[in-house]
Order: sequence, then C-alpha cells, then structure tokens
Amino acid sequence: MSEAVGITVATTVETVGLAVAGGDTVALAVSAPVEAIAITVAPETDAVALAVAETVEQLSLTVAPAGESVAVAIANHGDTVTLVVGEAEAELAWTDLVTRWDSPPTQAATIGSGSVFAYVLDGTTRYRLVPSPYSAAGDAFYATFGGGVLSGLLAARG
Repeated sequence: MSEAVGITVATTVETVGLAVAGGDTVALAVSAPVEAIAITVAPETDAVALAVAETVEQLSLTVAPAGESVAVAIANHGDTVTLVVGEAEAELAWTDLVTRWDSPPTQAATIGSGSVFAYVLDGTTRYRLVPSPYSAAGDAFYATFGGGVLSGLLAARG
C-alpha cells in the first residue's frame, strides 16, 4: 500500500482516469481543460484531493470493490474541488429515474447505439441511453457521459 499517489495534468485531454489500489491519499491536479475525470479508489484510501484550474464537465468517484457506493459532495472553493465521501443513498430503479426529474430531460447527444438524454434528479445528472433501434434491454441509465462514452451503469429497463 502506498502512502500517497499524485498526478498532474497540464495539457488538454478529453478524459482523465485514475485507479488506485489503496493508499493514504490520492491527489489529482488539473491545470488544462478536461472533459471528464473518473477516479476509482480502494476503500482503505483516506482522502481524495482534486485541484482544478480549468473547466471539468464531469467528475465521478468510485470506491472499490465493485458494488459498494458512496455519496459525493462537491464544494467549489476557488480553484479547488473537494470531494466529501459519505453514506450512499438508496439505489433508484429504472422506473424511478425515468419518471422523476427536476426539469424535463434534454437530449445530450446521438451516438452510434442511440440517443443520450440528460435527466436531473435532486441536483444530480444521470444519462439515459435510448437505443436505436429500440430494445428494452438496452434502455438504461448511466452515471457519466463524456467523449461519446457512457459509464457507470445505474439501472436498466430490460
């Protein structure tokens, strides 16, 4: 187990992915535009720090092992984003996600497998793939969408 992991991104990239097996602290500094940041850490990691000097459109944090989940609060104080990990909320079913939202869903993009819609519920954006041609098995909600890629399956209809 490492004491600390640190990564600095100083050039424009579309996605930053960071997977850490375990350690005391994970630090990521971003000083160039990034479309999406995904961080996966082991449960024994004590802290995750993220310094952002440019725009980041999407941010996701996953605590391993798979199947465990956490709630992430993001506080923006100047150029620093602080992730606060707490107890996870109850999982929402596909029917909850498709029928409950803060404002009407909007089409985010069209990708090879269908249309992607952004749904906002309780201030959190989730992404729905409506496959073309339609199939209930492919109709699903995801946690993140960036660079034409959906990730973090939340719920599927079929």
